[in-house]
Amino acid sequence: MESSTSDVDSIEVGNTSFESSEDDYSEDETFVSRNGEIKWSAKAPDQQRGRLSAKYVLKKTPGPTKLCVSQASDVLSAFKAFLPKSIEGTIVTMTNMEGRKRFPSDWTEFTPKEFDAYIGILILAGVFRSKGETFASLWDLKTGRAIFQATMPRARFNQLSSAIRFHDKGSRSAGTSTDKLAAMREVWDTWSANLPLMYNLGHDVTIDELLVPFLGHCSFKQNLSRRRGLKLWVLCDAKTNYCWKVDVYTGKSQREARENNFTKQVVLDLSEGLRGQTITANNFFTSFDLVQKLLKRHVTMIGAVHKDRPELPSALLTTKGRRLYSSKFVFAQNTTLVSCITKRKKNVLLMSTFHNSADVVDGLKPQIMIDYNKTKGAVDTMDQAISNYSYKRKTCRWPFALLYSILDISAYNAYVVLKEINPRWKAEGPLRNRLFLQELGEALIIPAIQERVHFPQGSNAAAIVRLFKEVQPTEAQQSVAPPLLGGQSKRKRCGKCPKKSDRKCSMVCCECGVRVCKRHYDAICKDCRK
Repeated sequence: MESSTSDVDSIEVGNTSFESSEDDYSEDETFVSRNGEIKWSAKAPDQQRGRLSAKYVLKKTPGPTKLCVSQASDVLSAFKAFLPKSIEGTIVTMTNMEGRKRFPSDWTEFTPKEFDAYIGILILAGVFRSKGETFASLWDLKTGRAIFQATMPRARFNQLSSAIRFHDKGSRSAGTSTDKLAAMREVWDTWSANLPLMYNLGHDVTIDELLVPFLGHCSFKQNLSRRRGLKLWVLCDAKTNYCWKVDVYTGKSQREARENNFTKQVVLDLSEGLRGQTITANNFFTSFDLVQKLLKRHVTMIGAVHKDRPELPSALLTTKGRRLYSSKFVFAQNTTLVSCITKRKKNVLLMSTFHNSADVVDGLKPQIMIDYNKTKGAVDTMDQAISNYSYKRKTCRWPFALLYSILDISAYNAYVVLKEINPRWKAEGPLRNRLFLQELGEALIIPAIQERVHFPQGSNAAAIVRLFKEVQPTEAQQSVAPPLLGGQSKRKRCGKCPKKSDRKCSMVCCECGVRVCKRHYDAICKDCRK
């Protein structure tokens, strides 16, 4: 079928003119797919032009569920909603079992409060952009931060890092011995099953892959060209980037390898429970058979199509004689297929069950392409937001790498739901995600800090403890703690001196949080301060 610009002799883009040519088929022509199983028509179906509706309508209001709203009242409770007590109990129990074996004479019982403090340290390390810094330097009296010293000793942190476990290796049954994810199965399944319970998706969702960096030994590690790690299949809300469902790729099963339907099964598993949504996916997933199966679930799909797919007609694959930005549409079984020539004469193929007409916007881009570009990047956006303040570090244990992902995604989802439950939360402040993580990390470590008594000689961790002890726990969980004491952060302009003097300093007032130079601070002893 001719595009809406077929009566135009040339298309002006900037100062360049592209000569047009007649399309090589008419509206009444039909085409057969390369596998001979699908008959495509150049004529749009005889129905109301535009987008499919009726039964493809959302039944639930998008946003946090009633269960989530009842549990998430502040930063800490929002995060805890995505990390149920059953997960916390499993990790604490299994860690104590491992700790007694590894450190029989030097093991202190691991508690839920200490587990929160451990997570809080990781989160704050990401907030302070200390991803490439060793943990030894974070506890160092000169180069470290007093808040880590005040939370727990470095030796205890290292001991917990080596002892944390997620299952009892000795209790594996014969059935679980073949499960590649057995070392993390109970925790992972409980956590991933909780994600859909907390949020109702909007109309547009995105499915894509996510790579967790990991260089250690793992039977299902993926070795790509320049990256190595564990592959996750992720489904996100296209508007808020909320991670609604995630699964770990542990390799193809024998049945999937034989039937060659692996990518189709990935989408079907991730979309289980959807109704009325439109899925956006890249050419790794999209196929004609998949979109037809999704239609039976009342789920539509927009996706890029790889040129090697057997369901494509040969007429849409050739680019010879076609003008720039020209579009060709064919239709079959509630499915629209478009071929568009973009910049550098690249032939982009898109398939959609959400559109049923040959709509082209401004004579350049098909409506299918505009909708695809608008919703295709949700997973990448979520990954970028997480990586900005990531605390992921090198580890030789793949369950630990997955734990980092669990904490990252849980914190991001908590941030999304808190903004929707309380839109006024720090609405005027910049870097809301960073403020959320800082407040979350401090809320997690406050109980541990308030119990500390002994500190390394010469450290200012005692001042951090005294600062938190002056704040009631309920208030401390809802407020952002003042910046750290002197010598623990980068040099910035003094908040008391005139801007024109541009005097840099590293000292920070522990009361008001303002950065001050030597001219504007006084040193007093502990007794006088009390």
